[in-house]
Amino acid sequence: MIAIIGAGVFSIVIVLSFLIVCGFPLGELTMGGRYKIFPKKLRIVLVMQLIIQIFLWS
Repeated sequence: MIAIIGAGVFSIVIVLSFLIVCGFPLGELTMGGRYKIFPKKLRIVLVMQLIIQIFLWS
């Protein structure tokens, strides 16, 4: 049961990260609201983080 809840929360984080990489103004939900829309340089780092998250999720 705990694994199912963890996978659900983790998948929400993956979807949120993907939307931020696409340029949606959801940056206020991350990094303490520092950026409304993530800068291009930080999106590259977020893509690497997203790849790691997807690898660990599967």
